[in-house]
Amino acid sequence: MILFSGGSGVGLSFKLRAWGVMEVSASLLDVDGNKLFEMAGGHFRSFGDDGCTVEQYPGRVRVMHSNHSKLWPDWLKSATARFNRAFAEADIVPILDLEVMGPNLVRMQGIFNSGVNSCAVTGNEIVFPNEISFRGNPDGGRFCTIRDLWIRRF
Repeated sequence: MILFSGGSGVGLSFKLRAWGVMEVSASLLDVDGNKLFEMAGGHFRSFGDDGCTVEQYPGRVRVMHSNHSKLWPDWLKSATARFNRAFAEADIVPILDLEVMGPNLVRMQGIFNSGVNSCAVTGNEIVFPNEISFRGNPDGGRFCTIRDLWIRRF
């Protein structure tokens, strides 16, 4: 599944294999367009010395990063903080977190920048450039799936 694809090789895609194994290809940017990291074929490479770390095991890929001003735009951080202050104000945040929850079900979190467009995905909401947030049920009810969202082009 290709989740997004942008210029300069920026994007995120993954395939689910047997026993919860994920094949992840990812390349994410900061707000200035500088690469934060690349991941392909189980290999990970971070750029700069900004405190980027990865945890990877069957069924889970998690890339954490120090939360600083170039990681995400101020408007996106503010919009995310309205619904999830703990995520927006943490010292270290997930810039990519994929977890296999069951057959054909993957939970995702992260901060994604591509040129002038950005979005944040936390446990309960997706925050888009127009600052509209779609929130899941915080009481642990049904998660919003890709087929439930109105996908619109940035």
